[in-house]
Amino acid sequence: MLIATMKFFNNSIHFDCYQFFHNFRLSKFILKVLLSQMNQITSLFIFYIH
Repeated sequence: MLIATMKFFNNSIHFDCYQFFHNFRLSKFILKVLLSQMNQITSLFIFYIH
Protein backbone atom coordinates (compact mmCIF):
# COMPACT_ATOMS: atom_id res chain seq x y z
CA MET A 1 0.00 0.00 0.00
CA LEU A 2 2.72 2.44 1.02
CA ILE A 3 4.86 1.57 -2.01
CA ALA A 4 1.89 2.04 -4.34
CA THR A 5 1.16 5.43 -2.78
CA MET A 6 4.80 6.46 -3.13
CA LYS A 7 4.81 5.34 -6.77
CA PHE A 8 1.65 7.31 -7.48
CA PHE A 9 3.07 10.36 -5.71
CA ASN A 10 6.30 10.12 -7.71
CA ASN A 11 4.42 9.84 -10.99
CA SER A 12 2.18 12.80 -10.21
CA ILE A 13 5.19 14.95 -9.25
CA HIS A 14 6.95 13.98 -12.47
CA PHE A 15 3.81 14.76 -14.47
CA ASP A 16 3.39 18.12 -12.75
CA CYS A 17 6.99 19.06 -13.53
CA TYR A 18 6.54 18.04 -17.15
CA GLN A 19 3.31 20.02 -17.41
CA PHE A 20 4.93 23.02 -15.75
CA PHE A 21 7.91 23.01 -18.10
CA HIS A 22 5.65 22.48 -21.12
CA ASN A 23 3.42 25.37 -20.06
CA PHE A 24 6.48 27.50 -19.35
CA ARG A 25 7.88 26.85 -22.84
CA LEU A 26 4.47 27.53 -24.34
CA SER A 27 4.04 30.80 -22.44
CA LYS A 28 7.58 31.86 -23.39
CA PHE A 29 6.72 31.18 -27.04
CA ILE A 30 3.46 33.15 -26.75
CA LEU A 31 5.31 36.02 -25.06
CA LYS A 32 7.90 36.03 -27.84
CA VAL A 33 5.18 36.18 -30.49
CA LEU A 34 3.36 38.93 -28.61
CA LEU A 35 6.56 40.93 -28.21
CA SER A 36 7.40 40.68 -31.90
CA GLN A 37 3.85 41.75 -32.74
CA MET A 38 4.16 44.69 -30.36
CA ASN A 39 7.46 45.68 -31.96
CA GLN A 40 5.93 45.62 -35.43
CA ILE A 41 2.93 47.65 -34.29
CA THR A 42 5.17 50.14 -32.48
CA SER A 43 7.43 50.58 -35.50
CA LEU A 44 4.39 51.06 -37.74
CA PHE A 45 2.99 53.56 -35.27
CA ILE A 46 6.26 55.50 -35.18
CA PHE A 47 6.45 55.34 -38.97
CA TYR A 48 2.95 56.81 -39.26
CA ILE A 49 3.70 59.55 -36.73
CA HIS A 50 6.75 60.65 -38.73
